[in-house]
Amino acid sequence: MTREQCSRGAPFADLIDYWVGDLDEAGAERVEAHLFECAECAEHLAQVATLAAAVSDTARGARIHSIVTDGILNKFARDGLRMRTFAPESGEFIPCAIWPDDDLIVTRLKGDFTGYEQLTVVLKAIEGPELSRDEDIPLTAGAREIITVASAAQLRKLPAIRLQILVSGTRNGVEQMIGEYGLEHGGTMNR
Repeated sequence: MTREQCSRGAPFADLIDYWVGDLDEAGAERVEAHLFECAECAEHLAQVATLAAAVSDTARGARIHSIVTDGILNKFARDGLRMRTFAPESGEFIPCAIWPDDDLIVTRLKGDFTGYEQLTVVLKAIEGPELSRDEDIPLTAGAREIITVASAAQLRKLPAIRLQILVSGTRNGVEQMIGEYGLEHGGTMNR
């Protein structure tokens, strides 16, 4: 898993919060001052900007699936994107559908993800191929939730189908299944 802070001790999560505007004035000024002194964090902020652009492409249908933070979801909401959220429990299937005005489908996956060196999230049809795979997912220490976003435009192309989100991780060199989350995708709904 990637490091959580720079060599000077500044948390990388602050860069995301800075980018999306979730820091108070004092926090933003602290991050800005640090950015002028730390090339490592300046490079990370450039990567955050690139990631933000890539995630925005998700909303436009370029990719079917990405991992995001609450800060990025907040920015999407401020930018006017319409999101529908589902929170399946591990081991269960819940009904889900997409409406014509949805831009993104958000899935909140709760679990104990502490102590894993790597996390992988796979979205797949229950009786079919993988639709997407995200590997080496960075999480802050003690994180108990993974937030995924999927392009509603891409998911509208799917028929009614059972989808599964598999979360696995590597701990002490051994890969383990952490959770299996199910979605009963009902297709596109009309009002």
